Amino acid sequence: MDILALLPTKLIGRCRCVSKSWRRLLSKPNFVRSHLNQTKHLIENELLMLGSRELSQSDVLYTASIDCQLPGEITVSATELIFVAKPELLSGYLPSCDGLILLEDDSKQILLVNPTTKEVRELPVPSHAFDCLYRYPLYGLGYDHVNDDYKVVSPSYYHTEHELAMVVHVYSVRNGTWKEADSSLYEPCYSMRMTGVFVDGSLHWVATNSMNLSSFIVGFDLAEEILRIIPAPRSVYGVDSSCDIVGELGGCLCMLSVSSNKETNIWVMKEYGVEQFGRN
Repeated sequence: MDILALLPTKLIGRCRCVSKSWRRLLSKPNFVRSHLNQTKHLIENELLMLGSRELSQSDVLYTASIDCQLPGEITVSATELIFVAKPELLSGYLPSCDGLILLEDDSKQILLVNPTTKEVRELPVPSHAFDCLYRYPLYGLGYDHVNDDYKVVSPSYYHTEHELAMVVHVYSVRNGTWKEADSSLYEPCYSMRMTGVFVDGSLHWVATNSMNLSSFIVGFDLAEEILRIIPAPRSVYGVDSSCDIVGELGGCLCMLSVSSNKETNIWVMKEYGVEQFGRN
């Protein structure tokens, strides 16, 4: 088992096809976690891309491998994932974690996809319903290491007749159910943008203060299932910043800010939880 855990991800996918017993063995959660821990530090230069066929205009999902080993040469090879029919971006983005991705199909069914094993799970439609005029769902995918569970988090903004409100729902892959989480924030939040970025046990979104329009980061702890505010770098506050993007860089939470005069800065939180960004 220790030797198998060192194999590249693509070879593990092939080994699962040897027999039913191998498939059961290589599908056990303990082996999957062991293999992930053994290979996560390796730089495989793998990307997921959503493209379009020129004639049919239909979307196609690809995995792309980038080979930069030879000096001055970059080789890109792409493989179509044909087992996902008519994939679409979820709210315009592609949430992912540990090789798992979230997609929509053409019927708006949310799918949790493992490109290596070609397994696809249809997420149940959330049972909650809103008495509202509009709803703006966002999504994020991350791993709860405390409970050994992958979770899908969906913060939603919706208009009632009197106000703009927010609610957060969490889907547990282990339990196969949705539930509502604590969505209280002490800072007035007007909107959250993009897909959730997973860093150090939490998902993160960029949000806007409804009072002064400044940007800040909202973090959702997957183990405790609570929201918290992470202050943005000081230079990002105010309306001079025209584009703020949160991301992950080398395992660290980062924020990219583009000011109104087109100046671009990347801020990195090198020690998570300290809530202090350094500019790169």
